[in-house]
Amino acid sequence: MDITNTPYYRPKTSQKISNLNEIWYLKLVDTTGKTALWLRFTLLCSKGNMNKQAEVWAILFEKNKKNNTKKYAFKQTFPINKFRFNKKSQKITIDLSELTNKNTLGKIIKPNRKIKWNFKFKTRHKFRFDFVPSVLSKLKLVKNKVWTTHEDILFTGTCTVNSKKYTFRKAPGMIGHYFGPKSGHSWLWAHCNSFVDKKGAPINVIFDGIRARSRLGKSLASPYLTTMFFYYKGQAFYLNTLTDVLRHKSKHKNTEWTFTAKKGKYKFCGKLYAKRNAFAGLTYTDTDGSKLYCYNSKLANMTLHIYHKGILENTLYARGTAAFENVTRKKNPHIPLLI
Repeated sequence: MDITNTPYYRPKTSQKISNLNEIWYLKLVDTTGKTALWLRFTLLCSKGNMNKQAEVWAILFEKNKKNNTKKYAFKQTFPINKFRFNKKSQKITIDLSELTNKNTLGKIIKPNRKIKWNFKFKTRHKFRFDFVPSVLSKLKLVKNKVWTTHEDILFTGTCTVNSKKYTFRKAPGMIGHYFGPKSGHSWLWAHCNSFVDKKGAPINVIFDGIRARSRLGKSLASPYLTTMFFYYKGQAFYLNTLTDVLRHKSKHKNTEWTFTAKKGKYKFCGKLYAKRNAFAGLTYTDTDGSKLYCYNSKLANMTLHIYHKGILENTLYARGTAAFENVTRKKNPHIPLLI
């Protein structure tokens, strides 16, 4: 499976490029829910082709004995010519950091602090998921492309923050890819592939979902639309048609998201939540220069009730092993911005 889906940006072309935002993002978490890593490789071209840059982001999340979360957040910005894509090897490189179909490694060095990582990974289940209903793409009502290229992979390797090394062995995670002329207005995104049952035994179930609003002109936004993916009992459920979107029930607060989704004879009822301390506040820049604020946790909790033919069949838990992000155009005064 192609990890990049062939990037849209070509640094060697003479074509004028403006209003482009392309992102590859990945996360991994140890199954104890104590440590997680989030990485982000980005390209941004805006302001009439005058502003071109490539960036590498990294956050290490670490939960202490009091259940509070320490966040080590890093970002480094480079000229666009530091971005390279090798089509044959499917390798993305930004300065000293890289992402391929089999591994990621890199480093970000700041004054008095640094982070470096080196991971290999292998696919556990070969699923990918397109978040945007195809009819909205065909009608060009949504111009962004958002998909998870790898829903279920296992990472093995190390991450070092300053002098402290963190080792991950077969840590569950994912990789996603985004491309568009501008960011959406606002959205929530969550993913989990590390659940346990009521007895605490691991169970291989996958959840991936987004609740998003598109920008309509300069100041308006569409209603929220929700699409989801589930893998359960050897079956993949793709809930991303317009019919699915209209049937979903979904609502959220700043640090909580609840939903009900149906597909065939199954109904999925979920709740994502985390303490405010579990979130890292980040500042994103859109292609028109406007700002978005991402409140990002990779050690969130999730409860998932699964019904079959109206009867509760299973209740699953993610105890600090779910990814949960809330991206908004307004700052949350209760969560500090780290970047």
